[in-house]
Amino acid sequence: DYTASLTTGITAVAGGTSLTPVAWSTCTALTADDKGPSLVRTWDRDTSRSASGGGVAAARMAGASLTFPFNGSAVSLLATKGPSSGRAAIYLDGVKVATVDLYRTRTAWRQVAWSRTGLKAGRHHVEIRVLGTHVRASKDAWVMIDAVKAGATLVQENAPGVVHADSGSP
Repeated sequence: DYTASLTTGITAVAGGTSLTPVAWSTCTALTADDKGPSLVRTWDRDTSRSASGGGVAAARMAGASLTFPFNGSAVSLLATKGPSSGRAAIYLDGVKVATVDLYRTRTAWRQVAWSRTGLKAGRHHVEIRVLGTHVRASKDAWVMIDAVKAGATLVQENAPGVVHADSGSP
């Protein structure tokens, strides 16, 4: 929802009389045409002290992706699970390796949503792609990513080098 504040003033053409300006505020919902080519779907940053770095990257539109570069032979994806959460596909070095469901009846922060060990030591990247789907019990399809942990290193969702991509045109 958005709040719009408007102010107006009216001046009479004949006689130059001015009326007192009137100001008002209103709350309204914004509906965007999901099929339109100009709609850009991006990741939000939701702040919370419960998240490992003070916030999570959140998206719910199919195709939105988040890519974390990391070095190491093991990796874990930390996410927020909750009653409005959905599913995401996980890609490791460009290959789909899993689909995760982040639904949970109560919100839980810093949850290991996926992990992999035994990787060849070196540079890798893990990509999370929002599927825009969810289990029937979920209220929505939000995917909320907290961080990636590679060994003892925690890479936050807003760290330099993390790529937030939209889903492009439908």
